[in-house]
Amino acid sequence: MQGLTYALPLFAAAGAMVLLALSAWRHRTAHPAAPALVRVIAPVAVWLMAYGFEILAGDAATKEAWETIIILALAWLPFFWLIFAIRYTGQEGWLSYRNVALLLVIPAASTTLTLTNSLHGLVWKDILLDDSGPFLATVPIRGPWFWVHLGYSYLLLLVGMLLLLTSLTRARRQYAGQVALLVVAVVVPWTGNI
Repeated sequence: MQGLTYALPLFAAAGAMVLLALSAWRHRTAHPAAPALVRVIAPVAVWLMAYGFEILAGDAATKEAWETIIILALAWLPFFWLIFAIRYTGQEGWLSYRNVALLLVIPAASTTLTLTNSLHGLVWKDILLDDSGPFLATVPIRGPWFWVHLGYSYLLLLVGMLLLLTSLTRARRQYAGQVALLVVAVVVPWTGNI
């Protein structure tokens, strides 16, 4: 099956994310941010799994369906990341109903626009197929809403990372390593994405 060697590591990583989420859920009473961590991990696991299936898909319609699932998962990841960072750093005062409602506007709009994209093309105008590599890859032609959501996503990732970096300076020695690992866990894929 074309692309299997590329899809298998994604499936393995998705499985690892599920195990990590289960572990965080089992320890949800140990730290107030544990349930928020589960909500960060869930879209990452969906993204990895969907990308693996997209790689394995052999036709444009199936690839587009998996790409839609990826976009939906990524629509919520920055929101959940920021909520996690706020809870992890003990800044729950920022989580008023009004602030959370405002933060939800872009992911909710992204979800709606993704599910109705065939009507307007605001998220992607077309999805081309590229067979020049080891598997048939999708090449989305991004629409204007994609760039709005991308800017919003990077802003939320940055704010969450700054919260963690600020807490790193105040963290007790036993937690400083955890915070540093969280920052690295965001910086590495973010840098690769840029």
